[in-house]
Amino acid sequence: MRRISPILVLALACCPMLSFADDKKETRSLTDEAAYLAANNGKDGWASDEVEVSRNDGSQKAKVILRMVFKTDKDKPTGELRLGMALPNGADVLGVGPTFELVEKDGKRSIRISFGNSTNVVDYTLDGDKLTVKGGVIHRWAGWDVDLTNATAFKPGVK
Repeated sequence: MRRISPILVLALACCPMLSFADDKKETRSLTDEAAYLAANNGKDGWASDEVEVSRNDGSQKAKVILRMVFKTDKDKPTGELRLGMALPNGADVLGVGPTFELVEKDGKRSIRISFGNSTNVVDYTLDGDKLTVKGGVIHRWAGWDVDLTNATAFKPGVK
């Protein structure tokens, strides 16, 4: 019994250290995250819960489900991003694809979305299967203005 006690004490002392080590997540490279986003588009892209969008200087509003479809360049954190939405009448609208680049500055990751000469930058986090984006207003999301000043969560597309 005396031999078991020191072994038991040692095992219990090591267990908390092992659990802390397991809690530490390994950060994916930007290229790996871009590939992950593209691989999880599903058939309709990453989808938000219902959000309100507007156009015509706010005079026209609609509640929609936002969609983002990532198509990456091989071995790069860049590619084409299709911004779309599911409208209340059941129609799906997919806008012309701007380009995107995943970037990191001071530990904060962002998606740089470029529409020709115009660029929007939104911060993002990927936690499990949830993509959360937050930034300003994107004025060219399938012809609508999308306010992302509050964090908006997206789930992977249905396979």
